[in-house]
Amino acid sequence: MKGRNILLAAAIVAFWPVAATAQMYNTLPPNSVIANTLNYTNPAHALPFSELLKILNLYSLTKVADADYVMGNTDRVVATNKLASWFDPHTWTLPRAADFNPGQPLYVIDLGSKITAAKPLTIVRNTTAGDDRINGGISPVVINVANGAFVFISDGYSNWFAHSLVSPSTAPDGTIRSNISGITSTLDDNPISAVLDKLLGTTHGSLVYRGASSWSALNPGTLGQLLSTGGAGANPSWITASGTGTVTSITCFGSAITTIGTCATAATKSDQQAATSTTAVVTPSQQQSHPSAAKAWVRFTGASGAISQAYNVASVTRSSAGSYTLNFSTAFANTTYTCVGNIEDSGSNGIVKGASSGRSGSANPIFAVNLAGTSYDPATVEVACFGTQ
Repeated sequence: MKGRNILLAAAIVAFWPVAATAQMYNTLPPNSVIANTLNYTNPAHALPFSELLKILNLYSLTKVADADYVMGNTDRVVATNKLASWFDPHTWTLPRAADFNPGQPLYVIDLGSKITAAKPLTIVRNTTAGDDRINGGISPVVINVANGAFVFISDGYSNWFAHSLVSPSTAPDGTIRSNISGITSTLDDNPISAVLDKLLGTTHGSLVYRGASSWSALNPGTLGQLLSTGGAGANPSWITASGTGTVTSITCFGSAITTIGTCATAATKSDQQAATSTTAVVTPSQQQSHPSAAKAWVRFTGASGAISQAYNVASVTRSSAGSYTLNFSTAFANTTYTCVGNIEDSGSNGIVKGASSGRSGSANPIFAVNLAGTSYDPATVEVACFGTQ
């Protein structure tokens, strides 16, 4: 037994210097460290810094194509792939905050310039075996513009700090850089109308007013209601007009009306026919209703009855030489109207005379005769009629 112990001690002494020597370096290559990169006990060796960074996974890039993705605790930069398609919206899930190095940034970037508002990327918290938060809440963050990016930093327990890295220097005219998605998202250049719709609603007929602490929208009232102000310090409202009373004055053109006739009114047909008002204003549609106005007039060719100019004469019927009937568009109220005429003819003088019978409210027969009393066709006949319609 004593011999065995002496032999074992000798073996240990003989091996120990060799093992110790394997663990020691007097010099190292430039930019290197002493390390063991294997998964079991092994003599250490010189490891270049570049290889160490790969092992620590500080600058790795994970490219994701047109797919959902669950990030791992070794991911550092996760990005869209420029060489792959991006047809649909997608959701990428963060690793658990407790599984990620505290303070280590995790970047999510649209390096492929694939993302649009119609095909956004939604980044959600990890709900596996925990209750992770993003900026203290449960809402996801969204990248909805090309080249958008977020940086995430874990607290090592259950919360991710998220911050958008997008900050363009220009924007389209008439837009406001904002987020109107309803959740934490990258900023977008939204039309002013869209921002107002988000803040105040989209109800047609709403009115915007300044409340005690912010701007608000007053929804439309019901038909016939009036907008009422409560004065300074109060919100406007819709009210229904009610009550009774007596009108004491009316203002017309800036002056109070105290007696009838101070403010002119439009003449009616009966006003024109009565021809007595000194205050009513005549409008074009009622001018001809006055007794002094011609209710119909016409200028036509004697040989054919063809009209060259007319008012309220629809046609002229020639039955024989010098015999004509004027057909009115709007009939006279009776047959007591009066017509006067004129003849233009370089070859013969004549007059226009009415027929002894056949007159009606809608038609009036006339004759053109020369000075000998014989009917004939003048070059031109002119007739004007006056009366009540």
